Amino acid sequence: MRILHLSTEDSNGHVRFQFAYGEPITFNIRVSGRPGTTRTVGLSIRNSAGFLILHFNNTNDSFELALTSSVAEIRMRLPENVLNDGTYNVTVWLGDGLNILHNVVRKCLFFDVDSSTQGRVKSVSQCVFRLPGR
Repeated sequence: MRILHLSTEDSNGHVRFQFAYGEPITFNIRVSGRPGTTRTVGLSIRNSAGFLILHFNNTNDSFELALTSSVAEIRMRLPENVLNDGTYNVTVWLGDGLNILHNVVRKCLFFDVDSSTQGRVKSVSQCVFRLPGR
């Protein structure tokens, strides 16, 4: 099984790279592999200094992911963003029950937490996102 794509989305399913404190963040991971393959999926978030801030995986729910087709999408959700303002990077990995990593993509996505922009429009990478107000 291989990691193909990773994106961050808001609660409306829109791809975003900037969030405010308290907003939910969904990590959308696309993987490919042979149908029937089982793996553990993990996601780590580090701050700009490289310190591990959050780590979660599907073993927290006591199950492995089993592919039913050659391509699948996995959604991991941080229901309430507890990250302080700053820039973060994401590492995604696929492993098995024997703690063997089969695919790791380090620092494959960067996103910002900036609570000062909440409810205003901010241009990011030539795209414009409207951040919801509270």
